[in-house]
Amino acid sequence: MQFEIPDGAHVQIVIGKTPPLALADQTGVAMRQATAVRSMIRGAVVAALLCGAFVAGKQFGAVRTVAPTAAAAQAAPKDHPADGSVPPEFAQQLQQPPVVVPPPANPPSGKSPFGLDR
Repeated sequence: MQFEIPDGAHVQIVIGKTPPLALADQTGVAMRQATAVRSMIRGAVVAALLCGAFVAGKQFGAVRTVAPTAAAAQAAPKDHPADGSVPPEFAQQLQQPPVVVPPPANPPSGKSPFGLDR
């Protein structure tokens, strides 16, 4: 087979099936523009759905979160006040001085537990 190819012509030789990204003619340029518009539309739809999900969560989510807090308030022990005040037993423990353990008088010689020199 002999083909006469003029000078300056762009040639693509395909043996077998055409590659998936090969352009058969110039209509592929118009298809690329349509693909860009299609991807922008998809992005806008995804953003609208995401915003709608947040709005729906705010609208309907608050109803469900109120019920567990009321149930938790009913399940609280009766001997502790629910108004946020400190129980008397705990207030007595807070008034006692803390127990402080002093560090050892002579630190061990050599390396520290982390491998650093003292």
